[in-house]
Amino acid sequence: MEQRIVRAPRAGMIGDVHVRAGQVVSAGEAILSLLGPTPSASLIAMLPGHYRPLLKPGMPLRLELAGYRYAYEVMTIDSVGDEVIGPQGARRYLGQEIADSVNLPGPVVVVRAKLPALTFMTQENAYRFHDGMHGRAEVRVRSENLLVTLVPALRWLYRSNNG
Repeated sequence: MEQRIVRAPRAGMIGDVHVRAGQVVSAGEAILSLLGPTPSASLIAMLPGHYRPLLKPGMPLRLELAGYRYAYEVMTIDSVGDEVIGPQGARRYLGQEIADSVNLPGPVVVVRAKLPALTFMTQENAYRFHDGMHGRAEVRVRSENLLVTLVPALRWLYRSNNG
């Protein structure tokens, strides 16, 4: 009977439950998410790998949640992965619960950020974040003067005047 008991490795609150009553589970399989004594939510973003040299902790990241138009969250990047990984490696990193629902067209870099709260606001209501929610993460890695964007030939003049 003792072998059928599941014990948490630490004290905390239960977040999301990934199994149903009576379901057979294997050793090492994730059955729930365990929130710490002071719960916080975090974000894992898979950004295009070619931006890795431009990304660093402390940069602002903007998240738009899928299915909630205009529900934006702005947070700060806590960590940036050291290496660029392929889609298969990224799916292994995410785990089988989430991997099948993610479309990765090419190499990515893993970025982590702490969400500002356990909930997010829409125009009507507040909702709780849940494991596996999807969205679009954006990080500004470059900026350019609008005039230079419209007339690229001015780029050399703009750079020489701005050092």
